Amino acid sequence: MDQQHLVFEHDNPFKAIRLAQAKELVERYASYAAVGCVIPLPLVEIATLSVLLMKMHKALAEHYELPFRYRDMRAVLIAVLGGATPTGVGNLTTSALLKWVPGANLIGIATATLAASVITRVIGLGIIISYESGEPDLTLDLDELRQQYQAASV
Repeated sequence: MDQQHLVFEHDNPFKAIRLAQAKELVERYASYAAVGCVIPLPLVEIATLSVLLMKMHKALAEHYELPFRYRDMRAVLIAVLGGATPTGVGNLTTSALLKWVPGANLIGIATATLAASVITRVIGLGIIISYESGEPDLTLDLDELRQQYQAASV
């Protein structure tokens, strides 16, 4: 059985319901992440996103009745924080200041909320893929995630 079939369709109605509930959970946390990034302070946004990702991972582990391991989530958080740092302090400061400029602040806040929501959805989908495959250890293959996300968008 291929991953496409495994993640998005199930012959077993109980697994299909479990999958739908897991996707609903991810959507809820994606919405929380978007709202959490309305505050125009970059460090608060990153902290909020990190906490929400941890809580989402814990909620999904409970949903799939698997143990929640902080070591699994540590790699995800390092990737998120690592993705935030290459922008540099100058870009971080500029984006923070633009959020306070009338007019430009709406664009900055909209971009931050969209990015947080997408990041949360993609990581949530990766966790679901890992748990649906029956592996209790969280493994995020970026190429597989990209294929699954594009398949889900079509």
